[in-house]
Amino acid sequence: MNSATRLLLQALVPLLVLDLSFIVFSSRLRARIEPRLQDLRLQKVTLLSGSWLRSCLRGCFRVVHWTLRLTLLSVALTLLGTQYPETDQIARQALEWLKTRLLSVLLSCWNYLPNLLTILVTLLLTRGVLKLNQLLFSAVERGDVTLPGFSRHWAQPTRQIVLALTLLVTFSIILPLLPGAASPVFRGASFLVGVLLSLGSGQAMTNLISGLSLTYSNAFHIQDVVKIGEFTGVVMERTLLVTRIRNFKNEEITIPNQTVMRGNVVNYSSSAREGGLLFHIGITLGYEVPAQRVVDVLLQAASQPGEEGGWLLQPAPFVLHERLEGSWVLYELNVAVNRPERMLDIYSALRRRILDCCHEAGIEMVTPNIYALREALKD
Repeated sequence: MNSATRLLLQALVPLLVLDLSFIVFSSRLRARIEPRLQDLRLQKVTLLSGSWLRSCLRGCFRVVHWTLRLTLLSVALTLLGTQYPETDQIARQALEWLKTRLLSVLLSCWNYLPNLLTILVTLLLTRGVLKLNQLLFSAVERGDVTLPGFSRHWAQPTRQIVLALTLLVTFSIILPLLPGAASPVFRGASFLVGVLLSLGSGQAMTNLISGLSLTYSNAFHIQDVVKIGEFTGVVMERTLLVTRIRNFKNEEITIPNQTVMRGNVVNYSSSAREGGLLFHIGITLGYEVPAQRVVDVLLQAASQPGEEGGWLLQPAPFVLHERLEGSWVLYELNVAVNRPERMLDIYSALRRRILDCCHEAGIEMVTPNIYALREALKD
């Protein structure tokens, strides 16, 4: 056996050993990682399937494997070429080039280790913070944990805010540490994204800040009956940008939070929970009708709410003399309610009861002007 053959065998044996070692190592590593690669979902939408992620992992291992094979084969062939005078010079130059490149790659990897460790520690800390955030505010929302001065209704939005801030801090730490972060392309893309956000997020930020103010002011909650500006209905959804209500005609209305903050908000449900919500309805009658008679009729109308009604008898209904005009008096009937979501039914039942009781009492529900005109025509 000549020296060239012996040298070739000496080069191939380590090559085969390293190749088999990498196969065993990669197989064990894949066996641990692949079962954890499940479908990446956003609610019911599958963004990335588990099979596709496992295929990408296997592809990455193949690339690394063949890169290692080609590198070791190149070194073996170069060493073999040094044994022949005809290829000795070229082989040594190739060997020097390979050594320079490999040392450069290894040095780059060694220099990147601090950044890699920082990224790994940051990701581990982020994972811990997100888990703690989920556990804490879920417990607060269920009522298992009570924080002084912290409402249960604040748990979900606070959890989302902490999540967003945590991810923002994580990205701000990791992005500058990624390979190529200092390249002109990366800087240009970052500048472009910053300009687009600055130009397009002004209104969104205003609504976002308004949404946060609404959240922590406890102005209203989901399923509350509210009046926002000229719209009255049940709050169906409140996000950081908009508030959606469904009015009593079953129409869904979307209102930007900036508009909600600028207008007046009347919360009927909070007043009903505290026992102080009053619905009122007014009628106008002329001075010829005795005031006490009108009061008795209105109280009689409110004394029997019935199944179609919905107002309360305690506290008792009462009547106010709201206005005294030139030819008529405005009487206002007030009733206490505890179910503001039945606003239309309650007002309709009250009007029907007032009409029936006035007709039974012989009180005509006509305007004073019509009454005066009719009297003049009789004369």
